[in-house]
Amino acid sequence: MKKPPNLLVDGMLGSLARKLRLYGFDTLYYSDKDDVELVKMAESEGRILVSSDKALVSFARSKGLQAVEVNGKDDLERISQVFLHIRQMPALDPEKSRCPACNGEVVGISKEELQGKIPELIISRYSNFFVCSECKKVYWKGGHWKRLSAFNNRLEEMMKSHV
Repeated sequence: MKKPPNLLVDGMLGSLARKLRLYGFDTLYYSDKDDVELVKMAESEGRILVSSDKALVSFARSKGLQAVEVNGKDDLERISQVFLHIRQMPALDPEKSRCPACNGEVVGISKEELQGKIPELIISRYSNFFVCSECKKVYWKGGHWKRLSAFNNRLEEMMKSHV
């Protein structure tokens, strides 16, 4: 599978930005930038702009940038529009995920390295752990991963109808 494109998500779509990071997209997200700043950043860094703001998408496209206008009632509909735009099927893989909090790269970490850093009960209950190389937040395949997997299954089903 080819490397996913880098994205820049506007300030109204924070939840979507976090999910895109989990799918392995290098995704910048700012809630405090205006349209001109966002377009300049997308242009200078070669990022696809993702927004629900029709005027912002139109402005970005007028500058020759790739931009995806997402709309819909929830993140499931919105993220499917991103995958359709880049012509890629979703693949949720913790080995390729990025930190949903800060966009840092996530790498595997051993239980031994986590001793004293997270509760012992968590270490004994789960086997695979990951840590963000930037913010050092620790992740594991717990209840949150089950919800993400269910989200991914719904997304894959939705995408099949578009292929």
